Amino acid sequence: MSQILSANTEIPNIIRGPNIGIKGEIRAILRNPDGSIAQDNGWQPNRILNQGLTRMGDTASWGNNGNVGSSSAAIVDTQTGCQSYLGNTFGSTFIERTDPAVAPNYEAYHIARWRFNAGVATGTIREFGIGTSTNNSCSTRVLVSPAMTKSASQVLDIYYKMTMYPDLATYTGTIDIVEDGVAVPYNVISRGQVYHQGSKTIFNVIMGALSGGSSPRFMDGNLGAGLTGYPSGTTAGGYPNYLTYGYIGASPYGTVTRVGDTAYKDVYLAANLDTGNISSGLGIRSAFMDFDIGYAWGVQYNRVSDDGRIQKNNTRIIQLNFRHSWTRL
Repeated sequence: MSQILSANTEIPNIIRGPNIGIKGEIRAILRNPDGSIAQDNGWQPNRILNQGLTRMGDTASWGNNGNVGSSSAAIVDTQTGCQSYLGNTFGSTFIERTDPAVAPNYEAYHIARWRFNAGVATGTIREFGIGTSTNNSCSTRVLVSPAMTKSASQVLDIYYKMTMYPDLATYTGTIDIVEDGVAVPYNVISRGQVYHQGSKTIFNVIMGALSGGSSPRFMDGNLGAGLTGYPSGTTAGGYPNYLTYGYIGASPYGTVTRVGDTAYKDVYLAANLDTGNISSGLGIRSAFMDFDIGYAWGVQYNRVSDDGRIQKNNTRIIQLNFRHSWTRL
């Protein structure tokens, strides 16, 4: 949905933003009291459960807790935790973060560790999941194979690796923007862009990607070429005059809708009379948002009638609405 609210008139249009592909893997390492490795299962694929897919856009506690259990029951997307719960450990340790690759598929990954100390969650461990601060309310589940038998004196380290892939597609369409009560059609180009690595930890990364933009800005130039470009021209917004980034729907993070393996939410980028005004006087050609995960995305506007820009000045306020989506791989 997109509109300039200069005459209390709204015309809804969906601007589709690029999808973020997300994949999870775990590595379980059982350690003896002297620190030597008793068992190392290597990296294994993890399944993001339905409630985890939804939580990625509506809660900051998506992965606070590490949970283990003894069940080898098959993973089903509708599950909400370990099937035979043994115990948990709260909080993770950040281990590693990479910048996006410099060539397709431009993936980046983050690794965190959950440590089950001596005396915690002993017995035969066949399943693991991370979730909210509520014990065994899991966002993910994975079968630990082969099973591990943890004694009271041993320590279990479980590493969670989340890999993110930007959408390589470019989306185009036409929307109406209301200018002084008149619906004006604009051609729109929308695509992801590989920008820079943020300072977020693995689960703040999810929130940065799906629930909040960083340093959004308007530009008077076109989007950069392909995924590695950057919009050109004069900037309005960004530090120190941030534009407003917010969520459409239920608070605090908006309404998340899941359809199969994909979830989405609608957000907005807004500016009041005194912000978002392009100093060059040319008007707004593009909008750009950095999501602190090494990726960003931008939208370009070209007025259908004359290829003109959005004329935002200190007599108008503006709200541009977008749809973010993410998919488990």
